[in-house]
Amino acid sequence: MYVRSEARNRGLGRALLVQLLEEARLAGYTLVRLDSARFMNEAHQLYRNIGFREIEAYEGSEIPKEFQKNWIFMERGS
Repeated sequence: MYVRSEARNRGLGRALLVQLLEEARLAGYTLVRLDSARFMNEAHQLYRNIGFREIEAYEGSEIPKEFQKNWIFMERGS
């Protein structure tokens, strides 16, 4: 998920995330995981506000192990 800088602070990221979570719920998912570059502090705050919590790197992450220290991993149950 990415919102261009000129479109930020309008609630678009939150709206996208809420819609994605609803689609995941409707599809039967009970757990959603994400990973995000460590420098993306505003995104991390949004994720926390929506109920995500930080976790260790999860099995199946596409981030190579040698780069995982530069990423934050999060999850949210339904």
